[in-house]
Amino acid sequence: MSHGKIRHEKDCLNCGHYVEGRFCPHCGQENTETRQPFRFLFTHFIEDLTHYNGQFWGTIKNRLFKLGKLTNTYIEGKRQIFVPPVKLYILVRFVTFFLFAFFSTIHFDSTHNPYKTQNEATAAKKESQAKREILLEVLKD
Repeated sequence: MSHGKIRHEKDCLNCGHYVEGRFCPHCGQENTETRQPFRFLFTHFIEDLTHYNGQFWGTIKNRLFKLGKLTNTYIEGKRQIFVPPVKLYILVRFVTFFLFAFFSTIHFDSTHNPYKTQNEATAAKKESQAKREILLEVLKD
């Protein structure tokens, strides 16, 4: 059963029949709110990570250490014990973009090298400035 809040309207969003309880007696769709706040989505995400049945951790363990087993087990039809592939993909994308956003604040200066002498560093900066000026001239034409 989901954690969603029951809608106040008593018509089924799927088939339009009257719904007395949580599920439509005609089509079986749950009569819950379809729009969820970010807080709900975030807590649901955290619950998925720490859920007692260990779907997430079992999936990650098999994904990292037993590469083909996860795919073979999924193809065999044993799908309930693992996180669905689309959900896993979304999780990986979320973590990837979060890490990129977090670490993008670090700026790497290619001209800075602690082992260069002061003259070499000055020469490298002048060279990069000259390259920029040449590029700007080419772009102006």
